[in-house]
Amino acid sequence: TEGRRTTNLISSTQQFFIIPASLSTWLTVKQYLLSGAEHLLTGWDHVLFVIGLFVLLFQRRRIMILAITAFTLGHSLTLLSASMGFIPFNPQVVEIFIAITLIVLAMEILNLNKPSHPWAIRHHPFILTFVFGLIHGFGFASVLSDALTQEGQLWVPLLSFNIGIEIGQLLILSICLTITSPYILLKKDLLKEVILNTWVKEGLNTHHTQTVIGYVLGIMSSYWLISRIVG
Repeated sequence: TEGRRTTNLISSTQQFFIIPASLSTWLTVKQYLLSGAEHLLTGWDHVLFVIGLFVLLFQRRRIMILAITAFTLGHSLTLLSASMGFIPFNPQVVEIFIAITLIVLAMEILNLNKPSHPWAIRHHPFILTFVFGLIHGFGFASVLSDALTQEGQLWVPLLSFNIGIEIGQLLILSICLTITSPYILLKKDLLKEVILNTWVKEGLNTHHTQTVIGYVLGIMSSYWLISRIVG
């Protein structure tokens, strides 16, 4: 209207977009924030990678947070660069490599209590999660590559979408922390100790639970890898 431009992402559940009478930057920010969070939370490959990192580095909380931060920096870098056309990429090839990162993560979880390769994620959590983040960033960029073909209002949707992704990632981590730390919500020290010993130490940290999570992650990522190669 009146020569002004706006941009909006239309998902599979939204078949149309009504141009509002009043265009504002906040409208663009809100739409892309929601789209970024929705893409992260409904993209099971990205969700499982974050959960897998949480499980792999659960006993090293500080390292886990820093590794996930490195993952965030990696996918933010390629999301911004690829969406702006600085780095060409093939979405089909990217999806295959995303599945491979999940398989690598699953194998590490399954071998968590065994001697590992010198270049295992647990030995280089920041470098490898950053590299894997670069790969996942291309996956996020594939959602925006078609939407950001116009000049103008480029940085606002890019940054808003990326922030939305981080909001979704923080929600996942918050849920994981809540599930594994229920004793924090209890007031009595005795109950805290009971929950701590029976749920956390005998729950997520046991070989049995790690094996279950590792196999679930490995089976799903192997299925994605095969279907993406065949498809």
